[in-house]
Amino acid sequence: MPTVGTGRPLDGAERPRHPTHRYGESEGRLLSGDATYGPGTLEILGYPYDEYCFLLEGELVTTSATGRKEVWHPGSAFLLPRGFRGTWHMPKGIRKFAVIFDPVVGKLG
Repeated sequence: MPTVGTGRPLDGAERPRHPTHRYGESEGRLLSGDATYGPGTLEILGYPYDEYCFLLEGELVTTSATGRKEVWHPGSAFLLPRGFRGTWHMPKGIRKFAVIFDPVVGKLG
């Protein structure tokens, strides 16, 4: 499952632990599942997908390239839009559920 793990680690962040692909439609445009990340920060330089996230555990701080900072807690839902540039900071690690969409057939999965 594609995730923010496609970002460049700045501080400790690793690729997700225990990613679980729950659903993928046959054309490869839509995926959903959950993933667990350890603490750290990722720099995202043009995220390639639209990703709906629901934070299950931990705290997440997103800061856009324009300086807009948002803090997410368990129960928060948000969209990481295609093209997002900025940082994704996980002070203590997170667990999230996500639905990822890409209009290009066959690109996901």
